[in-house]
Amino acid sequence: KRRFDAIVTDAPYGVVHGSRADHQRRDRSPAALLGEAVGVWAGQLRPGGALGLAWNTHGVPREEVVRLLGEAGLTPCGSGTEDDPWLRFAHRVDSSIQRDLVVAVRDS
Repeated sequence: KRRFDAIVTDAPYGVVHGSRADHQRRDRSPAALLGEAVGVWAGQLRPGGALGLAWNTHGVPREEVVRLLGEAGLTPCGSGTEDDPWLRFAHRVDSSIQRDLVVAVRDS
């Protein structure tokens, strides 16, 4: 059952621990893990529910995350234009982490 109005997560950054997807060998990029998880999270949202996702853009570019969200039936907030306030969340955490944030809504 779709039970959640919102899911908020800070995805693994792939800097120290790495991630595994489909029982493959350990991979320092969280791209495969996100590829699997986003669809599951989207499937748990009620229509109109939102997913908030923070991640390290050094491991997965924003365009890739937006693509994954779209494939899961979610629509990212904002227009995507240069002056879009939804694109102003990125910030440096340290030399190996550039954190960004995206919020996407499940279609009604």
